[in-house]
Amino acid sequence: MSHSFKLKFGLFVSMAMLAACASKPPNVQAIPDTADSTAEINATQKMLDDAKADNLDIISPKNFERASKKLGEAREYMVRGKSKEKILEDVAESRAWIEEAKTRGNISRAAAKDLSDARSGAIRANAPTFFPKDFAKIDEETKDLAADAEKGNLAKLSKRGDEITNKYRSLERESVEKTYLSEAQINLQAAKKDNAEKFSPKTYGVVQSKVQYVEALIKENPRNTQAIATAAADATDHSKFLLAVNQKTKAGNTEDLVLQSEKQRRLIGGMAVGMAATEVELAQKNAALKTAEELRKSLKPSEAEVFVENNSVKVRLKGVQFGSNSATINKKSASLLEKVDHALGVVGANAITVEGYTDSVGSPEANREISEKRAEAVQNYMVNKGNLSSNQIKAVGRGEDNPISDNTTAHGRAQNRRIDLVIEPKVNVE
Repeated sequence: MSHSFKLKFGLFVSMAMLAACASKPPNVQAIPDTADSTAEINATQKMLDDAKADNLDIISPKNFERASKKLGEAREYMVRGKSKEKILEDVAESRAWIEEAKTRGNISRAAAKDLSDARSGAIRANAPTFFPKDFAKIDEETKDLAADAEKGNLAKLSKRGDEITNKYRSLERESVEKTYLSEAQINLQAAKKDNAEKFSPKTYGVVQSKVQYVEALIKENPRNTQAIATAAADATDHSKFLLAVNQKTKAGNTEDLVLQSEKQRRLIGGMAVGMAATEVELAQKNAALKTAEELRKSLKPSEAEVFVENNSVKVRLKGVQFGSNSATINKKSASLLEKVDHALGVVGANAITVEGYTDSVGSPEANREISEKRAEAVQNYMVNKGNLSSNQIKAVGRGEDNPISDNTTAHGRAQNRRIDLVIEPKVNVE
């Protein structure tokens, strides 16, 4: 962990030391004797449920446990017919412990913001369902660190915070893979065991490349589910096709012959039921797939995500970043745009739409305006490079629509301030 990050933990030590173990919570707010005991217990249970939803059972476990215990005692006293005064006293203490959990939890959360975000991401990816034992084990480690932090000891959190954060993030990536890519991975592995590398090397190579591309997308940003889902569906379809092709090549047919026959079968079969695409539509799809493959070869996953959508190619320029309320293209972004322009000069395009997006800071009208300015800045840059004419490329501002990350974090807002290129590829109809 960096020296500056360690220093950050130290800022909270003096505050956390105030959270020493106590028999009674601080700042207990008495509940009037006129209050209804059942209603107060139910309201406190709602507070406790909300605290758990906010991860306070993990990041402030002792105080959360005390709050739960006091509320349980209040319920027991009601059943046993104890005095209303005693019942409301325990309810008030339960609420005070909840508030203490929030205070101590905020200290731990501020000192380990990435850890909290990583755990939330793993939960959203269904890690507790896919990997219940692993997730529970990491949660126990987190509780141990948080318990020490409650007592004012942030040393362990400082030392092991990054390690546990990475464990949660790893589970998140593995869970996203299981959600979107497991079928394609299973099919690819089955094809490998069935000697597809020998009998159907071309088709096997294509599927392997598509699976690896999705894996790279997930590794780069497992929360960009739109791009992941689209690419994974494509990989899954091709993996099924691979299994079918390999059965025929193992029977003695050449792969080229099988592929040609399959292409003709699909065309004829489609026409027979009146559902096949026209020749132009087929050519458009093939052109989009080919263009996407070529662009992926030129652009790293950290620079851009490339996927096919409605026979167009969408290039999400992750490497082109803007400051808040800015439409200025910096040097790093300019370097990537030059790379994209060169790649487009090679593959060609009939038309390109530059879509600008913003984070959610500010009014929708202002965001629409700045997103359009960003799109126009990219449009002008690419036209000035000379590979595209002003008639081929247009700019559109989408504002804060279609966010790809969490607008509540600085990192998420930076990702949402982005540029997408929607490319209509050149089509050759034979």
